[in-house]
Amino acid sequence: MTVKTKIFFCCLAFLPMISCNVFKPKKTAQSEVNLPENKRLEFDKYFLDANKEKILGNSDDAIRLLKKCITIWPQNAAANYELAMYSFKKNDFANAISQAKIAFEADPSNGYYAQLYAELLKINKQYDKSSKVYERLVTANPERTDWYLNWVNLLLLKPDYNKALKVLDNLELQMGVSEEIVLKKEQIYLRQNKFSSAKNEVEKLIKSDPNNARYYTILGDLYKANNKNDEALAAYKKSLEINPNEISTHFELADYYRDSGEKQKYFDELHILFSNPEIDIDTKINWLITFYGVDEKDKDAQLNIKQLVEAVLTAHPKEAKTHAVKGDFLFRDKQYSEARESYLKAIELDKSKYLIWNQLLVIDSQINDWVKMAEDAEKTIELFPNEPAPYLLFGMAKLQQKNPKEAIQKLTKGFEYVLDNKALKSQFLANLGDAYYQEKNNPKSDSCYDRALDINPNDVYILNNYSYYLSLRNDKLDKAENMSRKSNELEPDNASYLDTYAWILYAQKKYSDAKIYMEKALAVDGNKNPVLLEHYGDILYKLDMKENAFEYWQKAKTAGKGSDFLEQKIVEKKLIE
Repeated sequence: MTVKTKIFFCCLAFLPMISCNVFKPKKTAQSEVNLPENKRLEFDKYFLDANKEKILGNSDDAIRLLKKCITIWPQNAAANYELAMYSFKKNDFANAISQAKIAFEADPSNGYYAQLYAELLKINKQYDKSSKVYERLVTANPERTDWYLNWVNLLLLKPDYNKALKVLDNLELQMGVSEEIVLKKEQIYLRQNKFSSAKNEVEKLIKSDPNNARYYTILGDLYKANNKNDEALAAYKKSLEINPNEISTHFELADYYRDSGEKQKYFDELHILFSNPEIDIDTKINWLITFYGVDEKDKDAQLNIKQLVEAVLTAHPKEAKTHAVKGDFLFRDKQYSEARESYLKAIELDKSKYLIWNQLLVIDSQINDWVKMAEDAEKTIELFPNEPAPYLLFGMAKLQQKNPKEAIQKLTKGFEYVLDNKALKSQFLANLGDAYYQEKNNPKSDSCYDRALDINPNDVYILNNYSYYLSLRNDKLDKAENMSRKSNELEPDNASYLDTYAWILYAQKKYSDAKIYMEKALAVDGNKNPVLLEHYGDILYKLDMKENAFEYWQKAKTAGKGSDFLEQKIVEKKLIE
């Protein structure tokens, strides 16, 4: 468990902020004695001008003026500090450390100077020197508890665990028992493999506030991390006795039950957490995502996951993410209509998430709803005009609706938004090839297919479609045969690809060879496809097996819709082409 404690900022966290401050040169007794009045006035003018340039963002001019300042007054703390900040920003650590050291030594009680110097030493891995700077700083400013902890962190880098513990003990004398100090001491004892000492610290924290449920959770975490599972479970249960709604404890118990293989108790704890509207929804969503890969055959797990999704929906009914993740689980289970409704609800709550729109389009394609797919793609394009995929899906939907004109318009536009995605470019070109084929614009269709194959020579979809269309036109049959053969080599036992190859052989008048491949296609398909059955009848007719041809034409009619000539073939008992 990650325990949220009071944050103590290290120096680096606020260096940029410090650099925006305007510093006045601090006077020292020695400098007042040694610096003549005219030099002091000259110094003040340069320093004031440097601050003006810094405010205006003119760093080079500011640096130039600050260098004039230290020419007049080499040990001035403020001028050296400002130069150190500029050197630090330029990654010039040698000069930054030198300048910060001068500033610190000129005024060691100044927290800005000391922290910059200490942090630069730390970056340079001079941990001992850095910790000594903090030691001087803490000695001068014992009330600054955050500087104690910065000092401790440096001691841990050395590492000097014993000294770090002494510093924390001194801090504890000032502050009393506090979570921040106890957790830091616990960390140090665990590094020293002193489990008992670490446990004593946490128990001391519990003793300071026995009714704080989270402190028992911290103790449980300590036990669990050291494989003392029974003690860990007892501590977690004690935490929930004090506060049944202690969120951190339920999280830790969920982890505990998962690790110990107690699945139902694990899901029970998650259900408590997911039902709590105060827990961040992103935490829940990220947890749910881990269940995407759960075995579909594990019915108990599937039921629990469904209940967790519903718990999140109840806790966050107005969050689009909740409905989207429900849609994801329904989609995974192939409940496409229900998933579509969840995605639509998510979109109703938040239209700005492209991934949800994209998932909606995927479902439209899965259920072959070309009307909705075109409508949803058009809405997606309106919201996300620079995303290419919706243009592609719109084009595909219009092709299925036999509307090549609108398909070409959107596919051409969407192609402009495809950048370095070769696979997507190939898909656009393949669909443009199909669209131009529907328009009977064969030169443009062929050009698109050729360009697509230049990008992806092994795209079996393009190889098959292109070769089939060439065979129907009785054009470039040698090229068609080569492409079709390649598609069958890349994806053997595909009935559609075998049919294409057989039909090319038919167009080449190689009827016996065509018969062999069409029989392979029918064997794969199981004699269910009317197009394949009709094609086989045509081949048989050419081989003068007319009775058999008539039989397969009748089978084609029974199986479904064949060509426009199928009925005439059956009536006249002859091949019509």
